Amino acid sequence: EWSSSSGSKESGQFRFSEEVVLAFESSTDGQGLSRCFFLLSLFYMWPYQTMAQTQNFLLEEFPEKAKEAGFVMMICATWPMFLTHTFLSVTGISRRLSYATKMTVPCIIVVFLAIYLVVVLKCSGSPGLLLNSLYSVAFLGSVAESFVEPAVYDMAGLFPSTSTSQMVQAGNGACGLVVSVVQMLTRLLTNGTGPIKKEQLEILTTVFIVLMGATSLAIVAIYMLRVRRSNYYIEYVGHQLATKDGDVISNAEPDETSEEDKDGESVSKAMIQALRYVWPSFLTVALTFGTSLTLWPVIPGRSCAGGRILQSWMF
Repeated sequence: EWSSSSGSKESGQFRFSEEVVLAFESSTDGQGLSRCFFLLSLFYMWPYQTMAQTQNFLLEEFPEKAKEAGFVMMICATWPMFLTHTFLSVTGISRRLSYATKMTVPCIIVVFLAIYLVVVLKCSGSPGLLLNSLYSVAFLGSVAESFVEPAVYDMAGLFPSTSTSQMVQAGNGACGLVVSVVQMLTRLLTNGTGPIKKEQLEILTTVFIVLMGATSLAIVAIYMLRVRRSNYYIEYVGHQLATKDGDVISNAEPDETSEEDKDGESVSKAMIQALRYVWPSFLTVALTFGTSLTLWPVIPGRSCAGGRILQSWMF
């Protein structure tokens, strides 16, 4: 459904009419979906946050690798996500996978990874096994997140309101706040404001690993039990219409899709067409993150040069 001054799709400026947008935003179902997307974006970042906060634990647990362990951990927690996401987007594989697959399979894998890490952390006496396990889980968790995060953004953009996409952004921002609160409360409860010790760091790391598994389970539950059952999801994401009797009928446009398939439009051509619209936002994000990632190591580095207590609180 398109909204424009002439009422035609070709000259339209918006995908949905004002009535459709208002109906979504005022409905209980629509508001519930917005809250669900807030929670989804709050939770899918947890594997990365878990691995990122292990910096002090690695320093205390593996002092002989103090100069390299933290760096390797950050590489394992970031670059696989970038490379996997790029590969899935360029090849088009991501578009061939269902949302159910992208939202459930990676999260279930993360749950098993969390269980494995807790067992290794508590039962293994081999430092080498623990370190390699942390690296491996960071790598696999990063790959898993590269499936879930784009799926959440993609689904949020299909609904007839910007509120779902806005809540995804809000959840991302809130994730950093929640992580800091969990970290500070755990530390204060275990050791107060004093210097943090190896035992407290192990407790903190275990808490984050457990939360990593719990939030992944929560993603599966929210998607399967709430989002996927929504009539708006069925109509706008599943391309079906729900009837009063609870049945569904197809709402897709098979002729248009089949024509695209017949033409064999390449992925590269589609990406070039999309780039014409998104390049300002793309450039803004690149400049913002480029500046942030350039300055961020310098600021905490200089702040932490004076002592270990401040350094431990920074991370």
